Amino acid sequence: KIVRVRKSDGIPVMIEETYIPSKYSYVTEGDLSGSIYAILCEHGTFPAHAKKTISIFYATEREEKYLEVNVKDPLLFHNDLVMDEKGNVILVSKLVINPERFVLTIEF
Repeated sequence: KIVRVRKSDGIPVMIEETYIPSKYSYVTEGDLSGSIYAILCEHGTFPAHAKKTISIFYATEREEKYLEVNVKDPLLFHNDLVMDEKGNVILVSKLVINPERFVLTIEF
């Protein structure tokens, strides 16, 4: 499990919790200030499929502390299940995002 508070210009934007199977434990030896996907790709593991779920979440004392919001403020909850080309789980990530500091653009 990797827990990171992601920031933009020093301002907290999201709390990211990433769960990775032990066979990909080399990720924890990489530069976790950057992209976990880049570390995976450097080691020959390529995400091929993902399931994303986005919903509303209300801040708890934890989010108040790390995201500098008020308890019960509305936040985005973004859950990712990422798999390789064979359907093996590479990672599961849970993001709690302050929508006032984040824009999501999806392009196909």
